[in-house]
Amino acid sequence: QTDKIKELFTQLKNTMTENVGIIRNKKSLDKAINDVFEIKMQLDEANPASSKEKYELNNALYVASLIIKAANKRQESIGAHYRTDSTILKEKESINNNDKIPVK
Repeated sequence: QTDKIKELFTQLKNTMTENVGIIRNKKSLDKAINDVFEIKMQLDEANPASSKEKYELNNALYVASLIIKAANKRQESIGAHYRTDSTILKEKESINNNDKIPVK
């Protein structure tokens, strides 16, 4: 049972890294929330008994879902996170010639 939980934890880490990393979009965030749901279902099916590892994975799944939902609500790129599907354009002055450059 512990091996199954470790495997599911690895799946969660991978989906968060691949789909909710610095560069993200609605499609990747939707995939991530579906993956989190699937991992939760697998955890409940594979390990009905309570254990420390199960509680830890449940908590990680809960936090992951909150992160994904928050990332889905924020449509613009901000800080270190970049939305490839952002429709909000910013104007940025070019260092070389003062032209306005649209930046996603």
